[in-house]
Formats: sequence, C-alpha cells, structure tokens
Amino acid sequence: MKFQVLIDGKVYEVEAETDDDQAAPVSSVAVPAVGAIQSASMTESACESDASQPDDLRRVCSPVAGIVAQSRVNVGQNLEKGELLLVIEAMKMETRITAPANVRVKSLSVAPGDAVKVQQVLAEFE
Repeated sequence: MKFQVLIDGKVYEVEAETDDDQAAPVSSVAVPAVGAIQSASMTESACESDASQPDDLRRVCSPVAGIVAQSRVNVGQNLEKGELLLVIEAMKMETRITAPANVRVKSLSVAPGDAVKVQQVLAEFE
C-alpha cells in the first residue's frame, strides 16, 4: 500500500506492507508546522463558505492538496482572465491556477514551497 505523508510542508511518498487483510487503508497523514493549524483552517473555511457562489471573483481557492511549485504574480498586479497565477504540484502532476476574470491581486496567501489543502484560499482580488 502506498500513501503520502505531509511533514512541515514537504510531501513524502511511503510504501507499507501489512499481513492483515482487514487493515483499514490510510490515504494520507498530515503533520502541520507549528502555527500553521489556525491559518490553514481560517483560509479553508473562507472558500468552503462561498462554495455556493462559484461566480465569486474575489478569491481563488485550491482545487487540490499539494505544494505550491511556482508563483507568477505579485500583490497589486493586474491580470487578465486565464492568466497564470500559481502552479500546484501534487503526486508529480502540476495544476495550473489561473485568474477567474480580469482582476487585480489584493493578496497572496501562499508562496512557493507552501503546502496547501483543498479549498484553501490562494489569492484574493480587488
């Protein structure tokens, strides 16, 4: 059985064997860095609370859990719809995060090397 372990923002792939066929599978284990628990849960809930409003152009949230591989924007930068903001790497695959519309970057919540969760706020727009 293979699974990933997230420790201090780094993802490790682990392979384990068991003799017990009835053992419950483990999909992932996360050990957050000190101080990361509150900020992650706050940004995560901001996206979840707006899940009913897919046309909300004030923020962009992570569609996957992974590591921020690249950041292509700065605060205050004007972006056109579809322009690349970030690249998130998960399980050796890259997910491109693009601008939802013509927007101006108000804030970035992540930087290259940061671990992100599904529905975590990545950037906010004006």
